[in-house]
Amino acid sequence: DDEVGVDRLNTELVKFGVRGVSTLFASGDDGTGCYGAKYMPNYPASSPYTTAVGGVYIPLFSEDLAIEADEISGGGFAVAPGNNRTQAPWQEDVVSAYQRSAASGSSKLYTASGRGLPDVAAFDSAYNIIQNGENQKVDGTSAACPVWAGIVALLNDQRMAAGLPTMGFMNPFLYSLTDEDAAFTDITTGANNVESCGPGFYATAGWDAATGLGTPLFGGLQTAAMASAAN
Repeated sequence: DDEVGVDRLNTELVKFGVRGVSTLFASGDDGTGCYGAKYMPNYPASSPYTTAVGGVYIPLFSEDLAIEADEISGGGFAVAPGNNRTQAPWQEDVVSAYQRSAASGSSKLYTASGRGLPDVAAFDSAYNIIQNGENQKVDGTSAACPVWAGIVALLNDQRMAAGLPTMGFMNPFLYSLTDEDAAFTDITTGANNVESCGPGFYATAGWDAATGLGTPLFGGLQTAAMASAAN
């Protein structure tokens, strides 16, 4: 049963967080997704017990090098019933604010009570890798997610050196940050409308269902993480 499997994995993700382990998942490369004429984001990124990472890019031939939400960036609101993919308290205010905005589009296309994702974003295009001895470029949120994983590792290094616990489950910390913390670059243009049942979700000021809270500013994240005495 799919729901049994979801509940089991969610339980294991909670255990990881309690042990001080941060889990992050790429939000997927099919935009809002589409199933039964409604948006449907990917699991396990849609689990409320992990940090979902979306993607941004600079469009080709952009004159001002403006960063936009990538059309492939997985995002939206989880559609499963029950408590396994509902909104968590730490994101209720920002998700509700987004759903009241024009950027979220028609509420008929998504489950308003579902867990909102992504939580954060990073660049997802033109990463250089070596495969079978050859240079190649790769794209996607699976390239963006390790950026955030590396940042969390650096935060853990500094916290452990100061005698503090590791970050553990990241989302309560991430959603507690304010503009004064200067921890994110807020992405306000673009939309994740590939493979969509509709126009997709548009990026806007604050949290949105295309880029989450935004892309990382390490200095602000570091200061905030060191000021937090517990995960």
